[in-house]
Amino acid sequence: MEINEQLFEDVLTGKLKGTFVLRNGFMLSSEQLDRNDNWHAENCPYRIRYRVYRPNGGFGFTNGDSWDIVDFIAETNMKENELTIEIPGGYEIQIPGGHEIQMSGGYKIQIPGGHEIQIPIGYEIDKEKSTFEKIMFKKKENTKPRSWEEYREKVPENKLYKVWGVIEGKELAEASIAMMQLMSLRKEWIGDWEPDWSNDTNKYCIIIFDNKYIVKPFSRYYQTLSFPTEEMAKDFRYCFSDLLDIAKPLI
Repeated sequence: MEINEQLFEDVLTGKLKGTFVLRNGFMLSSEQLDRNDNWHAENCPYRIRYRVYRPNGGFGFTNGDSWDIVDFIAETNMKENELTIEIPGGYEIQIPGGHEIQMSGGYKIQIPGGHEIQIPIGYEIDKEKSTFEKIMFKKKENTKPRSWEEYREKVPENKLYKVWGVIEGKELAEASIAMMQLMSLRKEWIGDWEPDWSNDTNKYCIIIFDNKYIVKPFSRYYQTLSFPTEEMAKDFRYCFSDLLDIAKPLI
């Protein structure tokens, strides 16, 4: 995505709302963007969390800095089986300012004019219901368990082990149970894949940053909730957000 002055202005005027992605992997809410009013505002007119930016998204007066803005994930409105981005005039899809609108998915639809929009995680295009003017989505058929109840129905009893123990505090006890469920569900999702933390191959991990769950690649830094692909990690995070919230004290 091109980071330029139009994007910053669209955010400041309320046309866009979402998350800035930095080169170092950090993610900052667009609500933290404002205008820079210090002595070098002419060259760096925007700032986020006291860091100033040029119109091209670069940090300060340097190039290639790890704090450069490299992407913007816009918020959209997703219904049960349909994605609608509303604009005045009755149109169904809007690409504000020529930017890419992202929905935390792995696939993209090409839109006339060189724009693109990502398919929401867990969904696919409904080719029978979609038209040129309106893109419809439907839930993917998936053999992976998408709830703890589905997991219990799928996995034979002889593969399950009962665990008993004593722990102080209700929150920590519930977090322990949720973490065991997440690890069991993860195993069903990744199958025979085993991460090798001694090489430079990326493993896509669910971590907590700024009190939010994000997916970030690591190669040698061990993380418990690791996956072979970014799409799978994001889908898992989306699918089991309730368990992740309960298990948060242990992640």
